[in-house]
Amino acid sequence: MFSLFPIPKGKSGGSTFLKALKNILKKDSRYTSTWDDADVILLNSHHWIKALLKLIFLRLNGKKFIMRIDGPLQIYRSTFFSVFEDKIIYSIAKNLCSGIIYQSYWSSERNKYIDKKLGNIPQKIIYNGSLEYKQNKKSKKDDYCLFVSNSNNPLKGINIFKEFAYKAQFSKELKRLKFFVIGNFNEINENLNYLNLGLLSKNKLAKWMLKSKYYIHPSKYEACSNALLEAIKFNMIPFVSASSSNIELVKDERLQFSSLDELIYKLETVIRDISFKPIGLINTDINLVSKRYLDFFEEIMLNEQIELKFTYFKLIKILFSYTQYIIAKLIFIFLQKTNKIFLLLKNFFNRFG
Repeated sequence: MFSLFPIPKGKSGGSTFLKALKNILKKDSRYTSTWDDADVILLNSHHWIKALLKLIFLRLNGKKFIMRIDGPLQIYRSTFFSVFEDKIIYSIAKNLCSGIIYQSYWSSERNKYIDKKLGNIPQKIIYNGSLEYKQNKKSKKDDYCLFVSNSNNPLKGINIFKEFAYKAQFSKELKRLKFFVIGNFNEINENLNYLNLGLLSKNKLAKWMLKSKYYIHPSKYEACSNALLEAIKFNMIPFVSASSSNIELVKDERLQFSSLDELIYKLETVIRDISFKPIGLINTDINLVSKRYLDFFEEIMLNEQIELKFTYFKLIKILFSYTQYIIAKLIFIFLQKTNKIFLLLKNFFNRFG
């Protein structure tokens, strides 16, 4: 029997995929919503103290855990705290889990480069999957070009897309294109030649992908982009930053770019070639992906060599990773307040000194 730990709420691509995955897995006769009845439980990234206590209780009762690891967070979040968040994820994986699922080979290698001991845990590379949609090829608009992201992280490449939309006005082949931004972006600048559609529901996003021909994906660091997989599923032509897992999902080098100028050149080339057809695109189906998850669940359940004993030493290691994060947070808050006091004093003396 297997079960899933609570799926994170939100409209991010990861949450959407996990909800779809859960809906498929629930149809399997071996699924149970009661964790105490399960042999294997799927986790997603890290969990805070309240959830951790429940996980430890289940582990002490002989349950096996498989963790679906994202990231590394410290690469694409680029924040001080993301380093310590990764430490929590790695500590739970090494001390609590019997298996790891990575979303791409890039994600697997980068995480294991940061913590080599992750390589000692049974693992499986499983790309995320997409639902099937009824499609009408006649609805495609040759001049529609999309950028999609529910994150306002600048590493997603929104600024590259904006500049691309602006420069397209001066290209013979690109000036007829219409550019659209979908996601968590509030600003609109008409001079940049794009229309901000804001956050859209899943169905509305599907309609836009259905009628758009080109998908621009300048995000540099992706464990496995759900938006990119959706674009491929909707038969869009995806142009991707030649980095991280992007080049696993889009192997066609004609669609990979390392600079804005290269993106412009390659899209111009594709438009001029009326017979162009992309090759080497990973077109994942949620049903096949769920089967791979089920196969790995069974592999871990039947693996008698996996150590089931959970020791106090392992608990201390996990708690230590949380302690590091909390201490770092407190130091950061202290420095912030100290800096504010310093600025107040500086302004006071400048005014009355």
